[in-house]
Amino acid sequence: MANEAIIVQLFPDENPIEYTVASGAPIAKGALLQLSGDRTASASSADSEVFAGIAAAAKADNDDATTLAAHTRGIFRLTCGNTVTLGSVVSLSGANLIKDAITAELLTGDIIGKALEAGSASDVVEVLVGAN
Repeated sequence: MANEAIIVQLFPDENPIEYTVASGAPIAKGALLQLSGDRTASASSADSEVFAGIAAAAKADNDDATTLAAHTRGIFRLTCGNTVTLGSVVSLSGANLIKDAITAELLTGDIIGKALEAGSASDVVEVLVGAN
């Protein structure tokens, strides 16, 4: 995978959330995760998925693990899949990519956080994750 999130700052009271994951699916540390079922997560792969968190550790495809912790608050460097406006709320835009959220995503809770920098496609910007 590419474009994994990079931790800039975790908050002292931030405790990763544990999700169920498929035992045969590899997930890179820093991968943006989507909710794929009841408290179940998988790697993001498309536009407008519901954000679950950022993988706190790597998970190999053959490790038989069925749980993975995810960060849901902090400041992270994320890669733009499309335009990101300073101060806007952002959402998933594909595998480990973000974009400015649209109105429908605000209503359905597809929000990652608030952009602390502006960027264009392929730029890396800092995002306050969980600030929604």
